[in-house]
Amino acid sequence: MANSTTLTGNEAFWGNVKITPQALALINKSPTLVAELQAYGAAVIAGTMGAMQQGTTGAIAFEPNGVVFANNYQSWTPEILVGNLAHEIGHFMNAGADAAFRAEYTVSPGDPNAYGLNAMIGLHQEGEAAYNNWVVQNEIKSNGGSQIYLAGQWATDSNGNTLSTGLQELLDKQHALDLTGGVASSADKQWMIEDAMGVFATIPNSVSGENYFTYYGEANGAKPPAPGDLTGATFGDANGTGNIGSIRETFSSGDSATQYFSGSTITSSVTTDQFGNVLTQTVYSHNADGSYVANIYDAHGDPTGQEQFHSDGSETAVQFNRDGSQNATVYDSHGNKSEYASFGTNGKITQDILYDATTGRETQEIDWNADGSWTTHLLNANGSENAIAYDAAGRETEYATFGTNGKITQDTFYDVATGRATERDDYNADGSAVANLFHADGSQDQVYFNAAGHQTEQASFGTNGKITQDILYDAATGRETQERDWSADGSSVAHLYNSNGTQNAIAYDAAGRETEYATFGTNGKLTQDTFYDVATGRATERDDYNADGSAVANLFHADGSQDQVYFNAAGHQTEQASFGTNGKITQDILYDAATGRETQERDWSADGSSVAHLYNSNGTQNAIAYDAAGRETEYATFGTNGKLTQDTFYDATTGRATEQDDYNADGSGTAHIFNADGTQNSAMFDPSGHVSEYATFAANGALTSDAFFDKNGRETELIEFSGNQQIVHLLNADNSQTAIVYNGNGQEVEYASFNTSGQKTDDWFWDGPSGRLIEYDQYGSNGSMTAHQFNANGTQDAIIFNGNGQEMEYDSYDTNGNLTGFTQFTYGVGGGYNAVAYGPTGYETGWADYGSNNMLVSSGGNQYNFTLDDSYDSGSDDYDFGWFDDMSYSNEYGFYI
Repeated sequence: MANSTTLTGNEAFWGNVKITPQALALINKSPTLVAELQAYGAAVIAGTMGAMQQGTTGAIAFEPNGVVFANNYQSWTPEILVGNLAHEIGHFMNAGADAAFRAEYTVSPGDPNAYGLNAMIGLHQEGEAAYNNWVVQNEIKSNGGSQIYLAGQWATDSNGNTLSTGLQELLDKQHALDLTGGVASSADKQWMIEDAMGVFATIPNSVSGENYFTYYGEANGAKPPAPGDLTGATFGDANGTGNIGSIRETFSSGDSATQYFSGSTITSSVTTDQFGNVLTQTVYSHNADGSYVANIYDAHGDPTGQEQFHSDGSETAVQFNRDGSQNATVYDSHGNKSEYASFGTNGKITQDILYDATTGRETQEIDWNADGSWTTHLLNANGSENAIAYDAAGRETEYATFGTNGKITQDTFYDVATGRATERDDYNADGSAVANLFHADGSQDQVYFNAAGHQTEQASFGTNGKITQDILYDAATGRETQERDWSADGSSVAHLYNSNGTQNAIAYDAAGRETEYATFGTNGKLTQDTFYDVATGRATERDDYNADGSAVANLFHADGSQDQVYFNAAGHQTEQASFGTNGKITQDILYDAATGRETQERDWSADGSSVAHLYNSNGTQNAIAYDAAGRETEYATFGTNGKLTQDTFYDATTGRATEQDDYNADGSGTAHIFNADGTQNSAMFDPSGHVSEYATFAANGALTSDAFFDKNGRETELIEFSGNQQIVHLLNADNSQTAIVYNGNGQEVEYASFNTSGQKTDDWFWDGPSGRLIEYDQYGSNGSMTAHQFNANGTQDAIIFNGNGQEMEYDSYDTNGNLTGFTQFTYGVGGGYNAVAYGPTGYETGWADYGSNNMLVSSGGNQYNFTLDDSYDSGSDDYDFGWFDDMSYSNEYGFYI
């Protein structure tokens, strides 16, 4: 190793580290250290190592990329700096030997003795570095330099006290003994390395502060074989070959552990208590392919476990429990756990867990039950999970999935005989869930639950997958709030159950269009039922049901009109009303619920007027007409045969009756006209509708005229009442007529006759009280007239008029009827006339001339009153007095004359 070349401190491998001349001088006194640093420099130049550099911590260390100095190295003494450098360069120089040693003694991370062997490998590195540090120390000292620091000589305890570890003395003593004993240098080196390993085992390291044994032992996760802190470690190498035959670790608990090797292969280990009693033993068996088995025993020699280490680096750790059950853990070649299985006392597997070897995450777990059934849990990378349950025959019975929060998201159950899913429960993130029940016939139910586990809905589906029923619930009370039922044709009915106990039902056709809407009371009885035209959505019928069981059916027609039909509690119709397109009522019919007989009907016209028909129980009928203001205008009655018996009309403004028509059973009738002035007209009709009588009455109700007609409509008689007098006209079939006048006492006072031409032919007058004839007028066909006057003393007068109404002669008779005298009249052109009086025998007794003004011009003979008599009546204008010819009556009432 000697090299004559000295270092300058300017070499590239120093990096940013500045070596003081004092330290450099010490370095150059050790040919070994100089050579090692030059080798380090060559590695830096080759790119296999990094230049030295100042670090950020207070410790110096050899790291994979090179030596890193402490951040305070410049405050170190040259002896401490060079001593630490010699130790770290020792790591560099022994890297290859360390790798070879590690390859020989490394066991699987899961080996029960991995802790001790890991610590031995790490401590071997520290021992080699310490030996290199001791060699450099002795070279510098022998070349006149000061004694440099031996790394590991001093350690700081938990109280902060720096104490000597005895490393310097131990190595010096070992070397001296070896020299004295003539031990080969190679053995001397190995024993010194192994001595240093024992010292470094208990001192704290500069990285984590824990002792080096623990630091290296736990490097890959291995655990110590005994409780307590490590108090010491010794390494057995009797021949100094470097092949360690045993390791013994002691712990503060008093327990100790010893591993034994054959060559570099571990063969067994034992853990004892403070009294030397065996606690556990491990016996190894190795195979040619590199695989091996570690059998672990308790203090009684009973097996407690078996570690199976495979040639590919994987491992199976089996634990034998006191009750006869077992656990087996499988690790991959990197020591990562990949499987964990449990077995019952009968040797049958009870649980098998698989892991992702890279992350350590559990990926699958299978749990077996005593009956042979089992559940497989698939734990997905995203944190979700699937669980599959099987029966003892290996048939799937259940499949469940879980979310990343561990909560179940779906659970499916199967019929083991057929493999058919019988139920699938779906769970939502908010905790709510849906249970899907799959029936053998292919139908299905879905049951919904809220986060509290209360049922909120249940839906049923047919074998074709189409929904048949959907029920909603109030989660707080469990009360059903809604139900919808679907028929095979796709139509459906939705039931809404209200909190007050009432219900609504809505029917839809297969296209989802509403066809019916019904409401029900708290007693479950129907309160309203509405039907719709699916094509337009228009309501066609609405049935309203009352609490007493009665109902109203509202029929809405396409033209906008409407009917309302009323029923009593027994379902018998009691009323039917119709309404026009403007919403106004057009008809209202009432029925006797017991018999179904129509009892009343009211019909409204477009102008608002109406007619009410009252159908009486005896079969008769009454009809009442009202105007648009609701005022009565007519009242009619009908017999059991439906024929009109009476019809009364009213003045709508005043309410006064204006007409009353009375109809008899034989078809005849009487029409009464009530005039505004209080007078009245009455007409009687025969069964054929011909007027048979017509009477008029005064405002006081007194009869004023009364006319009679034959079946042909011809007037046969007319009676006129005026004051205390009445006149009776008898109208003959040949159109001739007689007229009789009676006074207030009913005594005849006049009798007149008329011919067929209406010309009066005779007229008699009587004194009413005595019945004495007082005058008789005789009429000629040319209009002439002779008036016979019968005086109270028995005498008579006869006055003769020509057809022009001019008095021609005036005759006087005594009581015996003998002519006593007469006067004759002649008329001039200017209107005057002459009168000549004669005696009974025809001699002239006097005369007189009169002017046109009826004034006397001259006279002679006896004085007479020759003024003209004014009692002339041609009789032609008396024929039609009181004749009834008012045809409007018959036209107004539908009769004919």
